[in-house]
Amino acid sequence: MSEAEELKVEVNVSSDKLTSTLRAIRTVHPYEEPVINVIPLCAPGEEALMEETKEIQEQRRLLCVKYCRAIPQSGEVWHHFKGKEYKVVACPVMHTESQEIYCVYQALYGSYGIYCRPLDMFMSEVDHEKYPQAGQKYRFEKK
Repeated sequence: MSEAEELKVEVNVSSDKLTSTLRAIRTVHPYEEPVINVIPLCAPGEEALMEETKEIQEQRRLLCVKYCRAIPQSGEVWHHFKGKEYKVVACPVMHTESQEIYCVYQALYGSYGIYCRPLDMFMSEVDHEKYPQAGQKYRFEKK
């Protein structure tokens, strides 16, 4: 009989990386058979809701061409020209009536408020006449 300190490690892994992650854990783990629990974070059959559809991927591609730069994606952190950082919640998001494209994002400071802004405005250049001290070209830039 032996005793040793243990450490519990939890990680979030996308489904496409699960097999390689489990292989890596088993390769470096000190036990012959480590205890590994895999807990899906969505109900069975809802995996498609977590992935972008081909239509959204095509829309993203067209938006990249329009703006000549990458379009925000869920989970990314973007830097506002006034110095604050924001995490993208969802983009592109379409208004149901006007069909206008929006970006939903969350402040990474203060009360962590969630905001929505037209993608045209999110991706726009800084008005350097109004803000001559601005150090970046665009209103928001990917960190």
